[in-house]
Amino acid sequence: MNIVYEQNTELKDEATYLADKLKQNNNLSFNVKEAPVDDSTKTEKSITLSVEASATVSEEGYKLNIVDGQANIVGNTETGVLYGIQTLLQLLPYEKNTLPIVSIIDYPKFSWRGMHIDVARNFFSVDNIKKFIDQLSYHKLNKFHWHLTDDQGWRIEIRDWPKLTEVGGCRASTPPYGDRTGSDGQPTCGYYTQEEIKEVVAYAKSRHVEVIPEIDMPGHMAAAVAAYPELGVTDTTEPFKPEVKTTWGVHPYLLNTDVATFRWIDQIFTQIAELFPNSRYVHLGGDEATKEQWKTSKSEQDRIKELKLSDENGLQRWFVREVEKTINSKGFTAVGWDEVMEGRGVEGDDISKNMVVMAWRDKDKGRLAAERGNPVVMASGLYFDHYQAPEKQELAKGVEYEAICCLTTLQDVYNYDPIPPKLAIEYRGNILGAQGQLWSEYMHSWDKVEYQAFPRMAALSEMLWTPKERQNYEDFRGRLNSMLAYYERENIRYGEIYDGLKQ
Repeated sequence: MNIVYEQNTELKDEATYLADKLKQNNNLSFNVKEAPVDDSTKTEKSITLSVEASATVSEEGYKLNIVDGQANIVGNTETGVLYGIQTLLQLLPYEKNTLPIVSIIDYPKFSWRGMHIDVARNFFSVDNIKKFIDQLSYHKLNKFHWHLTDDQGWRIEIRDWPKLTEVGGCRASTPPYGDRTGSDGQPTCGYYTQEEIKEVVAYAKSRHVEVIPEIDMPGHMAAAVAAYPELGVTDTTEPFKPEVKTTWGVHPYLLNTDVATFRWIDQIFTQIAELFPNSRYVHLGGDEATKEQWKTSKSEQDRIKELKLSDENGLQRWFVREVEKTINSKGFTAVGWDEVMEGRGVEGDDISKNMVVMAWRDKDKGRLAAERGNPVVMASGLYFDHYQAPEKQELAKGVEYEAICCLTTLQDVYNYDPIPPKLAIEYRGNILGAQGQLWSEYMHSWDKVEYQAFPRMAALSEMLWTPKERQNYEDFRGRLNSMLAYYERENIRYGEIYDGLKQ
């Protein structure tokens, strides 16, 4: 039995991936061959992979035909071929090696189909991250938003700035489940070396997942300021005792706006560019920057006057625009949380219309950004760190089932529409898609991450891929039992509240 990939294409990795999965899942052995895909190679018990541009499907689309004991996958790009492979694997039961006769033309509704994970509040290993990327690919999600820095930890090695990880990568304790202001008394450290970052990026590329690194600024910078206090607002009249934070929530430590700090920012993103060569986007954060330190700092107030800004909100918008320029100079498009739209800058100092606005507080923030002309990714309403069943029901199983708040059910995710209801038709093309968020304050283990992510990730995937008129939650629920069985085989811990859907 052969897997034949088209000559003069870059499909060897995809063919090898398919062969490995068929051996692992079904104990089927296939030879991988490069050859012309024609009638001579489309034989019984063969699978062919090829790329052919088509006006009928999008860049990530594919055609899958299974007939007469053979399967043929034609993608618009190599990514489309991989998605065709994932569909073939989903059609092939583990317990019997038979495939249905099908003819499928398939492509996604939205171009940005993502998942976010926060490794700053709680750190997760390279193997965990690679397992997560495998599941993004299986679910046909194409963006991995990697939140690498925050008040509670700096998780990426930066050459020439060793204290960022030596100091910023460690904290004295963590609040235990059930005691949000308490301490477990256990120091914890963790960060990714540059070699590990490169390993993850290469792995994601092989799975056709784009990694979006986030370095959150000017707020959420307590870990960096603890490592290098000169980056902070040292002349604030507020208490200035920087440390890597041991509690959750929003903390006041901001970067200052000195020239030296912008040189540091440039060095950070220079190294980000080296580490993420396959990425088109870099996320600069921009959220939840409380302004008390800037308000009570003579140097920052002088900066506001110098730049003829209205107030501290204007200073943040100027700051964000300067960081955006730096990111652009490294060859990336900048992404920011929806606060980047706030504050009135001077002429020319507003964020560019190329900047991707990630709307997290509500859909209307996304509507305003889209009407301004910015590309938008919806995050509001897709927080997978929320409870997936009523809080009392979850906590009855144990304090370790604690979540940050709120309720976001499987049905909520499935029925979500990234298009804001009041957005005029002419601006709807500015909505790139959406992503699920996994903020990790209440995920002290990888087991808990998976519990929060699955199967809501499956609902997210179908919602972002399938045209709205073809979505049906009851039909999805009927098909969910096969996904739960898949999660079990892959040793993925999903929310057991869905066990009742299994057959």
